[in-house]
Amino acid sequence: MLRTALWIPLSAAPAEPSISWDAPASCPDARFVARRLAELLASRRRTMPDVQTRAVVRRTADGAWRLELELQTAGGTSHRSIEAASEIDVVGATLWWTRIS
Repeated sequence: MLRTALWIPLSAAPAEPSISWDAPASCPDARFVARRLAELLASRRRTMPDVQTRAVVRRTADGAWRLELELQTAGGTSHRSIEAASEIDVVGATLWWTRIS
């Protein structure tokens, strides 16, 4: 009996997106954020969105974290200002908005 096999990878190794990430040293670094986004998309079998992400993270006077996020796509540029309770919440917001752009 002759068998023919076709091998199709379910997911290729995800490419890391280019993210401009300006944050205090206590926050995860840009490489962590880019890697996490690539993993998130791969787990959902989605491709990397064609988006340029620029994130600036700062601590506010009252101890919250402020994220200034700029997303550039073929459709234009959008801005988001988000306050969060922790550095991880800021990372989560960055991942969310980049993923749905």
